[in-house]
Order: sequence, then structure tokens, then C-alpha cells
Amino acid sequence: MDRRTFIKAAVVAASTPAAAMAPPAMAASLSDLIERHRQAVVVDRAAWDLASDLDDDRAEMNGSGYATAIGAARSASSVTRNLEAQIVAFIPTTLQEAADKARWIIWAYDDDFCYLHEEGHRLLIEALRAIATAVAPA
Repeated sequence: MDRRTFIKAAVVAASTPAAAMAPPAMAASLSDLIERHRQAVVVDRAAWDLASDLDDDRAEMNGSGYATAIGAARSASSVTRNLEAQIVAFIPTTLQEAADKARWIIWAYDDDFCYLHEEGHRLLIEALRAIATAVAPA
């Protein structure tokens, strides 16, 4: 691994919030899930940017740094996907949580880095169903 690559990896690792890389667990609230997702997206983007930079430099270096970067990027993506799934499945208990979840859904579908797009409209329907479950009379 050359010096430039090592420094980039060190910067990404140092700027990675511990909460974003924590093992997935049920959050206490929707706002906690959304905040963890925001942090995870930042880590995810940085990891894929690093892997992309290494891909450009791969001809000049051995492949181990690139493979490590791809593994880290895939791991970061997994954390992000898991948090997105938890947010989609979250059933709001207050009108404020329903509004926050609706705003997050709009943001996630406008952001081209969220993984909700890969599942098509199925996840959107599931997210809206969770909101409807919370506000519909039993």
C-alpha cells in the first residue's frame, strides 16, 4: 500500500463514527435510527470513495489494499442497508414519528446513495404500511 492510500485509509478510519459501525441493534427511537443511518451513509460514501481511488491506483500497487478497501466498503454498505431496513420496519408511536419517518422516506428516495432504490417500490410500500399501521384505528 503506498503512502497516499495509507493516509486516505487512516483518515477514513479516524473519521468513522463508532455508532455507525456498531453492531445493529434495535434503536430506542426513530430519531436514533435516522441519526445512525446518517452517520452510516457518511462512512459508506467515504469507504466507496476510497475503494474507487484505490481502483484507479491498483495498477501501481499490489491488490491486497484494494481487496481490503472493497471489503470495508461492502461492510459499510451492509450497516447502511440494515439501518434502512430497521427504519422501514419501524412503526411510529406518535404523529411526530410518523411525520419524521415520512420526511426520511422522501429524503431517502431523493438521495441516490440510499439502497432503498434497489428494492424498487416494495420498500416504499412497506414503509408507508408501517406508518398506516400506526395511525389507522385497530
